[in-house]
Amino acid sequence: MKASVKNRSLQPEEVEIRVDSISKSGKSFTVVPYIKKETAWNYLDELYGAGNWDKTVTMDKKSADTPFYSICRIHVHTDDVDFFREDAGEGDSPKAAASDALKRAAMNIVPAFRALGTVPTLRINENDVADALDLGPEKTLKDTLRFAKFKVLSISFGTSVAGDFIKAMTIAEEKTGDIVHEYVNKGTREYRQEVSADVAERVTELRTRMAEAKYSEENMLKHYGIKDLSELAETEKRYNDALLNLKERKRKIDNMKKQKKKEA
Repeated sequence: MKASVKNRSLQPEEVEIRVDSISKSGKSFTVVPYIKKETAWNYLDELYGAGNWDKTVTMDKKSADTPFYSICRIHVHTDDVDFFREDAGEGDSPKAAASDALKRAAMNIVPAFRALGTVPTLRINENDVADALDLGPEKTLKDTLRFAKFKVLSISFGTSVAGDFIKAMTIAEEKTGDIVHEYVNKGTREYRQEVSADVAERVTELRTRMAEAKYSEENMLKHYGIKDLSELAETEKRYNDALLNLKERKRKIDNMKKQKKKEA
């Protein structure tokens, strides 16, 4: 077994992003990160060798109204170790259920896979994907999500007493590469030290621009679906979008003033 391989972190292309749910209002949705099926295969091959592990899969479906249910049992057998790990999965088809079970069983073996479980369910607002998904009056978020695909652009890991965890992850629309969400683990010491000063400075800048654009803080919070301006300041993309929108609003106000002067 190669320690260097065992300890390596997952790469962005080894993780997939799935849409988990959409809100009743249709204005936001949640996503979760998963390892890809081929990631489980390749990682186990790297760890133990292609001929030193195998799997058995059992399938069940209780009724036509229930999903397929699968149990995957992985047997690792090398000169140094010999053990079994198993877990269950489900899906709309036998293939999907077997894939889910394999990945879950592999998580019981590979510490790097379990790091994905440290990411909470991520909620993405309609405003954050409007450009990436080309949303409009005739193209709603709910309709578009049936075909939308997302990918991981970057991912970084940290280590604690409890094991590996994800420090940060950037999610983008698969085709365009447009960033739709930037997750940061706010519990890390590095995060608190690095962003606290920047966030305060950005909030001040936002309030200055809001005053110039005659846009209230209440309206700003409502527009972005947030509780505090710091939530805008913490994310580069949303912060820049907010500044751009305020700049455009101020431009319109200035033009209206000029027009009134001409008319007078």
